[in-house]
Amino acid sequence: MTLDELAARLRRTVDGVAAELGSTATVLTDERQRVDVAPPGRSFVWTYLVTVPLAGDAATVLTDEVTPRLAAQGWQPTMRRDGVHFARDGFDLGVLIGAVDATVGGSTPQVTL
Repeated sequence: MTLDELAARLRRTVDGVAAELGSTATVLTDERQRVDVAPPGRSFVWTYLVTVPLAGDAATVLTDEVTPRLAAQGWQPTMRRDGVHFARDGFDLGVLIGAVDATVGGSTPQVTL
């Protein structure tokens, strides 16, 4: 898969989770990032991060609906104090629940261009 195809998969997942937690999401980051520090600098991931105002009891939705659904799709959840981290096939996804909003984001597997 190309980095663009991986980024599209990441966006669909992040946007889907955000829609379950609240209203319209605001994109904070949607960009390619270099991950190798030494030249020639050809390894990249795509990072996508949104914030969404909470609608209802987002913590319960995350625990009772989002986490079981993603786990059934092969995502490996790790519970955190204020959210959940998920990993699958080199993708990373994090969901943090705040007092008034949630932050949902992640990164793709590394790709050498």
